[in-house]
Amino acid sequence: MMIVKKDMLDNKSGRRTIVLVLIMLVVIILFILDTGVETAEESVNIEAGKCLTCHKQASPGLYQQWFESAHAVQRVTCVDCHHADKGDPDAFEHYGVLVATLVTPRDCGRCHQQIRTEFEKSHHAQAGLILDSQDAYLAQVTAGEPVAILGCESCHGCKVKIDSSSPNRLHLKSWPNAGIGRINPDGSPGACNSCHTRHSFSG
Repeated sequence: MMIVKKDMLDNKSGRRTIVLVLIMLVVIILFILDTGVETAEESVNIEAGKCLTCHKQASPGLYQQWFESAHAVQRVTCVDCHHADKGDPDAFEHYGVLVATLVTPRDCGRCHQQIRTEFEKSHHAQAGLILDSQDAYLAQVTAGEPVAILGCESCHGCKVKIDSSSPNRLHLKSWPNAGIGRINPDGSPGACNSCHTRHSFSG
């Protein structure tokens, strides 16, 4: 430990030395703290970094929407929303990471629990129940499946089907769909992106 002598404080050279030592100590402490935080973040977000690097090239429009969003400001990345657990019906491995194409209200609810709870109690969340009604049956019989998909299901939602042969595991007859009462493979009702535009999340 450095001992400060009175005669060092009395001359300019001594004061400069002390100030420089203190500045160096502060810089070293800040560097150590900063390095520790960066290392921890890197270990947690290494997958997210890979996603962003690739999608910036592969889908620049989606990347830009995300980049300008509130989620980007809060460091919410692809993996945070598209993360899937083993056993999820729509999960698939994508460059070594288990993901799901479909982001459901249950997924959004990991961060937005209160909003998810409120939505599930709403009339909108029940819009997909019409799919099992006589009205839906009549639409299928009289107008045919293409009209029912483009008409009823585009607003009310559909039952999202899984297709294990599809690269993203979602069946083309039920995806893409952003109907407000969509019935998702994880059992959750609704589609947040009916109102909150995907990737830019405005609304």
